[in-house]
Amino acid sequence: MDKVIYKIVFFPIQIFIFCVSYFQPALFLSSRFDMFALFFAQKSFPWFKGLMAYRMFQKKKFKEVIVLHRHDSMENVSGLFLLSVALSRRATGKVNDRTIDFLKEAVNKGASLLKSFYLFKLIVTLRETRRMTDSELSYFVAELSATRLFYKSFYYRACLELASEFLLKNNVSDAQKWYLVGRLSSRASGYLALTHYFDSGKAHSEVGRLVSPELSLIDIIKMSEGSICVVGNSPSVFGASMGKWIDSQRVVIRFNNYRLGADFSDDIGSKTDVWVRMLPTPLIDRKLQEGVGLVVFTGPNSIYRSILKWPEVLGISSQVKSAGFFDEELFFELQSIIGSPPSSGLMVCYTIYRVLGYFPKGSMIGLSIDGNVEQDGVYHYSDPTAFAAPRHNWEKEAEVYKQLLLGAR
Repeated sequence: MDKVIYKIVFFPIQIFIFCVSYFQPALFLSSRFDMFALFFAQKSFPWFKGLMAYRMFQKKKFKEVIVLHRHDSMENVSGLFLLSVALSRRATGKVNDRTIDFLKEAVNKGASLLKSFYLFKLIVTLRETRRMTDSELSYFVAELSATRLFYKSFYYRACLELASEFLLKNNVSDAQKWYLVGRLSSRASGYLALTHYFDSGKAHSEVGRLVSPELSLIDIIKMSEGSICVVGNSPSVFGASMGKWIDSQRVVIRFNNYRLGADFSDDIGSKTDVWVRMLPTPLIDRKLQEGVGLVVFTGPNSIYRSILKWPEVLGISSQVKSAGFFDEELFFELQSIIGSPPSSGLMVCYTIYRVLGYFPKGSMIGLSIDGNVEQDGVYHYSDPTAFAAPRHNWEKEAEVYKQLLLGAR
């Protein structure tokens, strides 16, 4: 009874605080209103707590949402609240089965009008975590088949994600079935590889090169026969005096916004064979260097996923011999070890180790391997404004790096 009275008495205050927080995000006191709202939300109605948590997620206050969840069991919360917790975990790098469990429970407890939205978020997060099992695919097929077409945009996008997953499992007939529904989405253009596969009239030769690359990262590692160097962007490269040795290696791999020139050549050389980079984003302003034969886009194989900037991707791939993505199986394998999406540096080193069976001694330069990345004052040797991505588990990555170095020869 006391809890009910508390909820009723303080409910108008909560509504006021929530409205201030929601409609005045630039207000100087908005962060303090957020804290007040979180305090009251701990004992509020489940649906209001869900609204508050989702608003916190939208404002990128992921840690606050996760902390708010610790005050409740899974039974006493709304679907929107569980969704907010899951998406906050995902945003902070916790891409694992625990996060998937939150999303599954959100689908079960969420409002039926929002089911398409919940299912889409669950499917996307699951596909970022690992490949779907046959039983999971059957579950999504049944759920989407029975879902009413509220939030059509998310329903259609969920259909496209299912089509992509079926195609990766070589189930072409089911993939085509869901693609024909999903192509009604306003975001269908982001799934260009699906269109390329199922609509020959819109096929694109450059997409075909990405789907079946002439040369992959695994291929070029095999060709190196151990004569390979991974050059990161850590300030530790200063004074390394490794330039001549780096350029003498058969394969040199660099990342994102790497910088070359007279100021750096003595330490890190000038040669680049493989450019590992994020998908097109304003954060990457480097142009393609002459001599690069392979561009690897970070993340698991996204070819049948949604890519927002396909023209830029195709523009890059058209300038090199080959372009592609990290091997999906190895990516998920490493992600399961460290519990978060791996950084591109660790992913490359791990791929080298898995392909060669060992990691070549001395072939890792300019990578932050001590686990203290987030505390370092400078992250990039030529860009003092660069920062470490919060999605990576740097401490776990340091442990894997040490294991790789222990096995170096």
